[in-house]
Amino acid sequence: MSEKSDIKECVETLRSCLDQIFHVFSPPTSEAFQRNAEDIRVLEHILNFKADVDNAITKSAILAEAGDRVGSRTVIDYFVEELGLSRRTAQRRIDNALLAYPDHNGQPDEPSPTDQQSPKETQPPRPQPSRASTNDEGKKRHRISEEKQSIIASELRHLSKAAQDCRQEIYHDAMKEARLRAPQDLQRWVRRRVELANQKVDHNHAHRDTERRFLMIHDPDHDGGARISGYLPRAQLALLQALIAPAKNLGHLLPESEAAKDSRTISQRRFDALFYILQHKASARDSSRGVGSVIISLTASDIVHLSQGQGMTEQRFPTNTNVVLTGLDLLKLGQHRYHYIVLHDEDTGNPLYLGRTSRLANLYQRIALFARDLVCQHPGCDQAFAHCQAHHLQPWNKGGETGYLQSHYCLPSSPPKQQ
Repeated sequence: MSEKSDIKECVETLRSCLDQIFHVFSPPTSEAFQRNAEDIRVLEHILNFKADVDNAITKSAILAEAGDRVGSRTVIDYFVEELGLSRRTAQRRIDNALLAYPDHNGQPDEPSPTDQQSPKETQPPRPQPSRASTNDEGKKRHRISEEKQSIIASELRHLSKAAQDCRQEIYHDAMKEARLRAPQDLQRWVRRRVELANQKVDHNHAHRDTERRFLMIHDPDHDGGARISGYLPRAQLALLQALIAPAKNLGHLLPESEAAKDSRTISQRRFDALFYILQHKASARDSSRGVGSVIISLTASDIVHLSQGQGMTEQRFPTNTNVVLTGLDLLKLGQHRYHYIVLHDEDTGNPLYLGRTSRLANLYQRIALFARDLVCQHPGCDQAFAHCQAHHLQPWNKGGETGYLQSHYCLPSSPPKQQ
């Protein structure tokens, strides 16, 4: 049998008050806003207090191992299944609560150097804060919105392991700053404090951004395009921002006659600027490697249909990447002179035979291999041709030839077995 609730009456009162406020603005009218504008501001500050209530409740749920209530060993499942929160929101609440109510007086679980000293060298214990002082501190934290508390928690995740002793100091200072700063300004302030703390203990901090560099191209979606994500080190970020900075101007890269009618968003203009840079890089080609070249595979009948304007947007053709292109896409790429179209036999699929030349397959041999294979030839693998390398079916040092019939394309880690 559950114990009597301490907050039942408060919850009912809160529900009733929120219902009344809702009815004042239902239906929404300008007059209702004008009459209550001052109290709306006060209401927003009061509702910010819910973030502190959430922290206290979440910490209590952690201590109570609330996951047991839904048959789980993790407390996050309680918030997801019982309270209906998303996992992201639930995790954010947990992070905020652990910052607001740390264990061990805010110190990390690992023993500090002081803990490992002899009894004579041990420093006197830090006095425990009284309940009154704790409540005073809590009042100072009050009225900080969940958004700002989440910003602080998010930035503190980047504190290095060696700088964890600074976590609570930065947190408390950030909560004070949060009363005076807008969210974006607060984020910059906390980020700078974390960066300075990391620099004091991490001598390799200056190179950390380079170590974190990456670029990921996600799978194409139902429209055929794909999202990209990545992390740019400072130097490369500065270079990219400088290169695409002119895109802030309307009409960038458009003919003068069209500049005044430019309807692109700034994000679209930035993309166009980046693509313009990529096109120029592809123009500086390496004739033996085909750097930056898109290879399209199609038959003679495909060309006839396209020349007659048939299937320009419906029919799609494979490329050496994991992207399939329409006839309209081919026209867009056709403005660039260093892409390759492979014609092959409609019945056999074989392009022109290319014989032995050197150990490394040249560009034209690789184009022929693409026209035949399209993807990685390792069993069960469908990686795009651009991610693969040409491998000899019979090793080169044992007399294997570098030719169309003597090679397969596979990932570097998956050379083809001899057939």
